[in-house]
Amino acid sequence: MEKEYKARLKDELSFYDTSFLKFLIGYESWYMGNYIRFLRYSEYYEFSKPTLLNRLLGGVSKIVMRWFSRKTGFQIGLHSCDWGIRIYHWGPIIINSHAKVGKNLTISPCCTIGRVGKFYPIIGDNCTLCQGAKVVGNVHVGRNVTIANNSVVTKDVADNCVVGGIPAKIIKKS
Repeated sequence: MEKEYKARLKDELSFYDTSFLKFLIGYESWYMGNYIRFLRYSEYYEFSKPTLLNRLLGGVSKIVMRWFSRKTGFQIGLHSCDWGIRIYHWGPIIINSHAKVGKNLTISPCCTIGRVGKFYPIIGDNCTLCQGAKVVGNVHVGRNVTIANNSVVTKDVADNCVVGGIPAKIIKKS
């Protein structure tokens, strides 16, 4: 792996405790961190030089990622999220592989970022999806947006605001 890629991965995994001791006691951060690790490995090997070793490592990392997916409930599409994803708890998290999510996404359980028909959402940098939030369809969510608990975003959201409700409306704009 490239040094830059390894450095970014190390920085992203610093949020999770993936030590062997945490594995022994069944700490959930170990599972979440390793899911992210193998997600990034799968992404890396998918577009790396197509040698036999890279294909083998890519296949193994996808199998391991799927095992962690069943364990944690996460289904994050390859290449859908930029660096810095933070997941705070186990639970169903679905991010469609066609969605585009910016850097530093903070996401809670029971969140869905999905497409409707041929349309998929685009989410900016530094966004937070609170528990149960849904972003579906042809939606553009700006930067620094917080989506409140159990909100359903079906229309575009401007930068630097808090949205909530079904359908989501701007609660606070800063």
